[in-house]
Amino acid sequence: MPAITPVVPISLVKNVGTNTSNSTSITSLAVTVPAGGCAFGNLVVVRFAGFNLQGGTGSATIADTRSNTWHLDFAKTNITDGINQVWSSVLTTALQSGDTITVTFPANNNNYAMGADEFTGIGPLAGQPWAVDGTGATGSSTTPSDTLNPGATTPAVLWYAPLFVASPSTDTFTEDSTNTVGGAWTSLTAAPSASGAQTQSTRAAYKVPNTSLSSSQTWAPTLGTSRGWIETLIVYSGRGTGVVTQLPPRAVLHASTR
Repeated sequence: MPAITPVVPISLVKNVGTNTSNSTSITSLAVTVPAGGCAFGNLVVVRFAGFNLQGGTGSATIADTRSNTWHLDFAKTNITDGINQVWSSVLTTALQSGDTITVTFPANNNNYAMGADEFTGIGPLAGQPWAVDGTGATGSSTTPSDTLNPGATTPAVLWYAPLFVASPSTDTFTEDSTNTVGGAWTSLTAAPSASGAQTQSTRAAYKVPNTSLSSSQTWAPTLGTSRGWIETLIVYSGRGTGVVTQLPPRAVLHASTR
């Protein structure tokens, strides 16, 4: 008989890891899964940035030790903007301590940064992401900002806001404390590059609204130094009430969450 999975509140489990490099010879960057692993059914989101894209061709790919399926949620990759991507996976096979999540990219680039975060309470990968600003916002200033209106949402959604910025670890960063409709934005662990002539960092924040929303959301943090930046907003839907699921490897049937 199918089992009724409990409705799990959406929440951050942990930062899985970050990694950066200013090498011009590597073609991959990885984070190692820490003690405790990443559980079956949880969402892992990876943000990856490369300072430039030599020749303006190629892209990045992602894989993990357990061969989970990954979805490219956002990509802004060209010779001007470099490589800026967000990947996600609702794990069908749990990641164990010591496993790796690896991003592979074209050779002869430089300055890379990646971060991975784990969340619980998210619906199946087939319905993700629910909404995304596929173009993203770009600029060069101390005030990155992006706004997305996906329409009416219930509280069972995760707002994820990644920022790709050409900044070293010495730059200051202030979280957005103004756009608090539905709750405050919470900073995730940054992946800042070392100081140098060329730098690349990834930052991110998330919000799980505590009420139904019918309007847009904005994320607008503040940088201590004016830098070139790319920002986007992504919405992941949570598990609906009464999700019916058969334990693997049998078929899975999910009731609609929206």
